[in-house]
Amino acid sequence: MEYKKINKGAYNIHLIKNNDFKEIIVKVYLQQPLKKEDITMRNVLIDVLTYSTKTYNTNKLFNIREQELYSSNVRTSNYRTGRFLTTVFSIDVLEDKYTEEGNLAQAITFLSEVLYNPNVNKNRFDPKTVNIVKKDIKDYLERIKENTALYSVVRLLENMDKDRPDSYRMFGYLEDLQNINATNLYKHYKNMVENSIMNIYVIGNFNFDDMEQLIGANFKSKVLKKAKHEYQLDEVKALRKPQTIIESSDYKQSKLVIGYRLKKLSLFEENYVLPAYNSILGDSTGDSKLFNTIREKYSYAYYIYSTHSRLDRNILIHAGISKENFDNVLKLVENIMKDMKKGKITLEEVKKAKESLIGSCHFAMESPYRIINMYYNIDILNGDDYKTTIDKIKKITKKDIIRLAKKIKIDTIYCLKGEDQ
Repeated sequence: MEYKKINKGAYNIHLIKNNDFKEIIVKVYLQQPLKKEDITMRNVLIDVLTYSTKTYNTNKLFNIREQELYSSNVRTSNYRTGRFLTTVFSIDVLEDKYTEEGNLAQAITFLSEVLYNPNVNKNRFDPKTVNIVKKDIKDYLERIKENTALYSVVRLLENMDKDRPDSYRMFGYLEDLQNINATNLYKHYKNMVENSIMNIYVIGNFNFDDMEQLIGANFKSKVLKKAKHEYQLDEVKALRKPQTIIESSDYKQSKLVIGYRLKKLSLFEENYVLPAYNSILGDSTGDSKLFNTIREKYSYAYYIYSTHSRLDRNILIHAGISKENFDNVLKLVENIMKDMKKGKITLEEVKKAKESLIGSCHFAMESPYRIINMYYNIDILNGDDYKTTIDKIKKITKKDIIRLAKKIKIDTIYCLKGEDQ
């Protein structure tokens, strides 16, 4: 595998030559500082852009074009990267030797068409398309409470700090949706294209010079690269006394989410010790302190696991429980967290955590999408390469994990209490 980064002045091209896969994947990353009022607008925008283009001006023609390119599907997504809104346009296409000469070039041109030649007349998107997309998103937003696991996390983070970017609802807001129309959506599109930081990643079996020329001919940006941007959210001091919020739901199972703040972690702790700690505490694979005690030993939870975010500086514990076990679960979680601070961690647990993290590194190299994510983390988020990552994981000690455990403080407890009937 070979990697080459090409500075095009206003944007970077990242070429990853790898002949382990039959397809070539192109991902265009656009980033801007996140504003809450932009989230719903951007969600509508990416669906409108992938519904039709100026050339393929109906959804049927758009889908036919994808099929003509040997099912080279265009995908889009919006997500939050710390304090930034990240919008990704991507296409995956078989190498020409598996299709026909020129198919790759046509597919990349099609991706460019989606981004730069939308179905616009007189400075507005096609109103019919906008209304179709808005209806679909409205239906989804009106059902969001049905996803009680997601909804409970959102409510926890909103109660921890409603003005902090990690509390923003990345699926959007109904109150913002109703104000979106074909004209203001086009203004938002222009802002995205003209003011976003752009990075383009390509992975597959190709010639570096040919791919650079092909990407350069199809994509452009006016945003001059500036100094490294700060993606990580500011550190917030945990509440002196944790707050507890309980809300009712019509569903049987209760959802419990507990939010913890992290304080003054080193870069090594953020990148390596924190994932190891989380693996021991509540790895979702089902072999962790939380799972073995609360789920297996006492049967107090239908499920329980923990997640961590170095960019948001937090750890969240997620559990599905019966409402009568609320106090028992909280007490056991508190005891486990205290025990880890006191050093009640076995060397076998540390070994398993490190093996799991190294296994994830090996697993990442088996997927072109995860390889792109690795290089994205290296370039954008100051991550380490594959070999360096494994070397640093091996250096994690039990003392490192205990030291980090003492830097974790509970902030908020949220429970979406079910009926259990």
